[in-house]
Amino acid sequence: MTIEEAAQLLVMAKVLDSRFVEPDDGGFVLRLWSRSLEDVPMAAAEEALGEYYRSARYRETRDSIMPADIVQWYRDRKRYPPAKRGKPVALPDEIHAGVDRVLAALAERKAITAGEDPATAADIAEGETARRRLVQSVACTWPPCKASVGSPCVGPRGVPLSRGRAHEAREAAAAKPSVSLAN
Repeated sequence: MTIEEAAQLLVMAKVLDSRFVEPDDGGFVLRLWSRSLEDVPMAAAEEALGEYYRSARYRETRDSIMPADIVQWYRDRKRYPPAKRGKPVALPDEIHAGVDRVLAALAERKAITAGEDPATAADIAEGETARRRLVQSVACTWPPCKASVGSPCVGPRGVPLSRGRAHEAREAAAAKPSVSLAN
């Protein structure tokens, strides 16, 4: 780290911590920090500074950061780099299957609570899941809604309808047999 970078880092630290040491006119503090952090890149030092002042350690002790804190953070980061996490891949079929399983389990529990035997309750749940899939396979034609295929119907304020309900227009469109144009 150069003298100029150390000066920038000291200014950042002073802004974050009003009790931080003031650099002296002779440049002793500046040279000390520069030498102590000679193998630490400026970007890493800035990151270490930010993390230190957000840490529980600082909140508990209110101790100002020292060059050793930055050096230790940098060495730990080199030794144990953070895991590279990417955005999880969204698999729509798996999501839909999971939603179907949850809704089927809820419908089955509701049927059992209503007094149905478990086999009949499972059939009811399967039928409810198939009906919901069928209804969401068409777009809603109710003018204020206009939900696209796969999306739930919404009310006049744009809030999804509760309990998996759909507008009558959408249910009617789903009930119509599809017309195929065979030659």
